[in-house]
Amino acid sequence: MFLLAGWGKNAQHVCNAGIHKCGNCKNWCVFEVVETSKKVTAFLVPIAKYSKQTFAVCPICDSGVELDASETREIIASLPTRPDSDSIEAIWGELLENLPEDFVAQLKASVDDGVEIMEGFDKIIQPSVERFSDRFSAEQIAYVSRNLLQYLFDDDRPA
Repeated sequence: MFLLAGWGKNAQHVCNAGIHKCGNCKNWCVFEVVETSKKVTAFLVPIAKYSKQTFAVCPICDSGVELDASETREIIASLPTRPDSDSIEAIWGELLENLPEDFVAQLKASVDDGVEIMEGFDKIIQPSVERFSDRFSAEQIAYVSRNLLQYLFDDDRPA
């Protein structure tokens, strides 16, 4: 009798994990949720999967952070309200492209006048938001704009 057995590793893209700053390369990007597992095969057919792990992975440098089951469930539960990767890139690019050159100075001035930072930011980006509000929900725009604000004030990001 002849038995063909084997083992190996498998990695599968699950979903996007939203916008995060990579602790390794310091870039802000849409992380991916990736599930890895080891498998045993018999006659090239997978028969057992073991050692399953889930990671949030930076697509730029491939550095990852292991997620526990509750973190993975939380990311998956937020998918319906969070924009997909292409939408995030479109909103991010539109907002960033249309910011006034003196944006940071304007924002700091509005904060000095007693206006909350998010309120000042919202006022400055309002014309851009109106341009694509027919394509994206207010929740999606707010999600990206909050992350963009963190990005703009991040002194540690790559040039």
